[in-house]
Amino acid sequence: LSQKYKFIVFGGAIRGGKSFSGVGALTLLHKIFPKSRSCIVRKDLEVLRRNMLPTCEKVIPDQMVKNFNASEYKWTFNNGSEMFFFAEGYERDKEYKRWNGLEINFILMDQVEEMQPMIMRKAIERAGAYFVPQGYNQPKPIILITTNPTQTWIKKLVYDKWVKNELPENWLYIPSKITDNPHLEESYI
Repeated sequence: LSQKYKFIVFGGAIRGGKSFSGVGALTLLHKIFPKSRSCIVRKDLEVLRRNMLPTCEKVIPDQMVKNFNASEYKWTFNNGSEMFFFAEGYERDKEYKRWNGLEINFILMDQVEEMQPMIMRKAIERAGAYFVPQGYNQPKPIILITTNPTQTWIKKLVYDKWVKNELPENWLYIPSKITDNPHLEESYI
């Protein structure tokens, strides 16, 4: 919330609270910045509906929501902020043309290891593209990323640099372990 970081990566173990925290962070950002816009991205809409909708239903307080449009998977908050699902869509749109014109302040890319490396370029292009109406505080763009342990492009981009203490100043990496989630049953762990 300090707005010191443009990129915040929460990486690590399953059930460490990554998706829950990402949705919670977006919700707080929307509360702080009325009229702001964000999207939650996963590989495709089916995965968003199946995996992220239940998380959003747990995290987003009902009293903050003015309207939920179930056909668009879009939350409109009482202060005019909007948050919606947006599939990466690589299988249908290899050039990411549907990303053109997307105007948002914040983006949550959940389980980014399932997506293509080009997603980072699109996130950088689109985060901050939305200007809140005059009279409201314009937030700095923030790109939230969650990832499981992986040997994909995101490991090289973030984790390997974090281990070497070489992440740029505007990047934050938060490591996660399954034991960081106090709500799990011992038998599950």
